[in-house]
Amino acid sequence: MITKIKKFGLMVGFLFLFTNFSCKVKITEEEIKKVEEFDPQFKKILAKKEEIDKRVSSLENKIILEKSDIEAKIELLRKEFRDKKKEIEKEIMEARKELEPEINEIKGKIENINQEMAPLKKRISEVEKMLINIKNLMKKTEETNVLLKEKSDWEREIKILEGEKEEINKKIGLLKEKLDLYKLELKILEK
Repeated sequence: MITKIKKFGLMVGFLFLFTNFSCKVKITEEEIKKVEEFDPQFKKILAKKEEIDKRVSSLENKIILEKSDIEAKIELLRKEFRDKKKEIEKEIMEARKELEPEINEIKGKIENINQEMAPLKKRISEVEKMLINIKNLMKKTEETNVLLKEKSDWEREIKILEGEKEEINKKIGLLKEKLDLYKLELKILEK
């Protein structure tokens, strides 16, 4: 009697392992008949197992259908989001375009200042060359006897040129300050 119970327990244990683990080892009809002959009550358990397997299969199919349905909804939401994003990005572009007139006006002011500074920079360069030439000429003529009148004329010319250079540098400095402020305005508006 005890050996029959042990054998039965082993058989049920093996069947349980075979049917419930994912490795799904195939059990033959012959093996099932052996167990049923050994324990006639086991038929009820097998019937119950078949019913549970059907329910589990149905529930697994339900999961697959739910997953499919939810994935379709997610894809629909993604498409809706992409469309909404495009629409909002278009609105952003339109909003930024509203500042274009002001930005273009500032760019025009920057261009005007650069055009105004160009001849001043050119004149500074000319004045510096003239100063160098006069000073070099004065050095060369120190060795020779130059009339005091000529020397004083050159010194007066140097003062005039240095005054002009200083005046131009002031103008350029003021223009650069304006230029820097306009560039800052532009940077602020374009960020």
